[in-house]
Amino acid sequence: MVEQQSPSKSQLCLQLAVQAAAAASTAHMLRSSHSLYVEACAALEKVEINGPIGRARGAPVELEYIQALLLVVYYEALRMPQDRYILTAGRAFRLIQISRLHEIDVETGPTEEVSGEAFAREEERRRTFWAAYCIDRLFSIRHELPHTLHEQATRTRLPAPETSFQDAKPVRMPFLSEVMSTLVTAILPVFAECVVLATLRGRYMNLRSASPSNAVDFCAKLQEIKVGLRQRMRIIAKHLPVTTAAVDSTACCTRILAHSVMVDLSELAEGMAFAMNEPEKSVTICLGQAFEACNEIVRLAKCSARLGRFKTPIFLPVLLSRAIVFLTSHHPQGQHDGLDELMSILQSLSCVNRQAEELIHELGGVARH
Repeated sequence: MVEQQSPSKSQLCLQLAVQAAAAASTAHMLRSSHSLYVEACAALEKVEINGPIGRARGAPVELEYIQALLLVVYYEALRMPQDRYILTAGRAFRLIQISRLHEIDVETGPTEEVSGEAFAREEERRRTFWAAYCIDRLFSIRHELPHTLHEQATRTRLPAPETSFQDAKPVRMPFLSEVMSTLVTAILPVFAECVVLATLRGRYMNLRSASPSNAVDFCAKLQEIKVGLRQRMRIIAKHLPVTTAAVDSTACCTRILAHSVMVDLSELAEGMAFAMNEPEKSVTICLGQAFEACNEIVRLAKCSARLGRFKTPIFLPVLLSRAIVFLTSHHPQGQHDGLDELMSILQSLSCVNRQAEELIHELGGVARH
């Protein structure tokens, strides 16, 4: 009889973090989630004190420790004030950099056959990195903080299809840089599509925060992002139709993210058109694209609401709030039909997602019935 190996301290941390995150996402376990969260945090702190982070100098950080931290971030984004999860995420991001998860495939040479077990092990590391990368980009939508995990420094292949990972069937995915530079026309796995969209949103934020020394160059970069976004939106619309989004919360939120980025880009283009005294037609086109994207967000948000509050991705309230801010600024009297529906959905999420509650307060009101 083979004796089972006892789990490491980091693995125990991960078990506790999984339980806390699962409880926070389950109606009948919600009340017990906080005690599980406190227990997970205490275990993580103990590993840090006894380490540092439980490792000898120069030894890699255990992947389970990083995964446990990311799950704590997930819990804190759902249940705690915003400052808490930002700080915890910062710790996780730095450990990811120390572990070089951003360059897992940097030394990849000619294609070599790998065993299913080796592929699954490396793919788990890749998926841990990309989960953190998306958190870094999507949290910045609300907080407008600079990114920690940089696109240009990434040498890790995009996440493989879920079935390939679960069945340990090796598949070679492209690098993010290859997708972004060649505008790959094939559909990617939903997780990878989310990575690409988060990257486009990050590029938008970097462009908006930069001081445009040359308006022509600024507009050219803005147009480049919009072209890339439209390309992904066409592909997603073809392969992840609304019928799929209606039954798959991840696909639904991926489509909402795409339209949210379009709202941001169109609003920025509108501002540049005004600043450069372009014809009124240019401004009208920009506004039309933003309103069309908002209408799609409303339609998809209603699909998400039908799937249930506990299946909603943690960043959905932020995406909805961006559409609400745009519609409110362009319909000061609240005359757009989608405003009430978006506020109503945000209100329904506030009992399970702390961000929704905070955003309602920031928006200065609740749903009108």
